[in-house]
Amino acid sequence: MAPQRRSRVRAWKNLFFSPQWPCCWRRQQLPAAPPAATEKALTLKVVGVHDGDTITGITQANEQVKVRLDAIDSPELKQPFGQAAKKALGDKVFGKTVTVTTKKKDRYGRTVGHILLGKRDINLEMLEEGMSWHYREYSKNKRLQQAEDEAKAGKKGLWKDPNPTPPWEWRKTERDRKGK
Repeated sequence: MAPQRRSRVRAWKNLFFSPQWPCCWRRQQLPAAPPAATEKALTLKVVGVHDGDTITGITQANEQVKVRLDAIDSPELKQPFGQAAKKALGDKVFGKTVTVTTKKKDRYGRTVGHILLGKRDINLEMLEEGMSWHYREYSKNKRLQQAEDEAKAGKKGLWKDPNPTPPWEWRKTERDRKGK
């Protein structure tokens, strides 16, 4: 490499790795993606179901969108009822065109929203069937809480287990176990 070019490369590296550079990955984490416009409707053809609370869809503009169902948390795939929750969600929406009322983007870049299939509220149905927990930390929706309470009283889905482990506790236990 020529001396003049080497000094230009060094100058760019010095700028990039300097504390003044706003997104220097060595000094600070990149800022989170800006939040999506609140309550925006998005029409998707569902092409993938990842677990009981995450889907992938394609817009009419042929853009892929990963959606995390708002206000619910389903068991992880390796947890009891994790595969059943994935199947339940897949049976409801896979291959169908749904409307997602978007709320925001989460820290993983997924769109967080409420899924509607015609007039059916898929988030609510997952709770009614006992395939998810109402994520009270993020939602105070009384209708969703009532659906979880009724599923629990009726011992539906994951509530058949006498002491089911919420996914947020299971994830923490797994992190701690792997960290040791």
